[in-house]
Amino acid sequence: MKKAFTYQDEKSNKFWTIDYFEMTICVHYGKNGTIGKYDMKEFESQEICEKEAQKLIASKIKKGYQENPTFDFDNCLYFDVGEYGPQPKTSHPRFVAHFTEEFYYDCGDEEAPFGSDEGSDTLYEMEEVIRKKRIIDFATFPKHLIENIWGMHYI
Repeated sequence: MKKAFTYQDEKSNKFWTIDYFEMTICVHYGKNGTIGKYDMKEFESQEICEKEAQKLIASKIKKGYQENPTFDFDNCLYFDVGEYGPQPKTSHPRFVAHFTEEFYYDCGDEEAPFGSDEGSDTLYEMEEVIRKKRIIDFATFPKHLIENIWGMHYI
């Protein structure tokens, strides 16, 4: 289940989302207008996971966060959590809807999109550019990557 919450006062304008299903909780939080950060945690059972999710939600509500049922999950930026790598809970909802096989999230399989060194490096560099600039020209990014980052001649 995915839920979003916002908090706003004279000093703060923050978001906090939670996505929990089966035995995993993924929390995405930060200031509105930023990329934010992700935290993921796995639990021994679905019941423990749901209890912890409800506890986290209650804690945010107690701090003054308001549930935002119209939160636009499609217009967020999604990034991998380092220790998990590509993961459905940190991937864009449209990607998750179309790429349902584990293959697409596998960083160990050389034949997987992000499993090869080049695919993994490309994903990392794209994340870094977006983190710093928030806007990326996808048409010119391959040339930028090959010439400026990899130091090769672009053909």
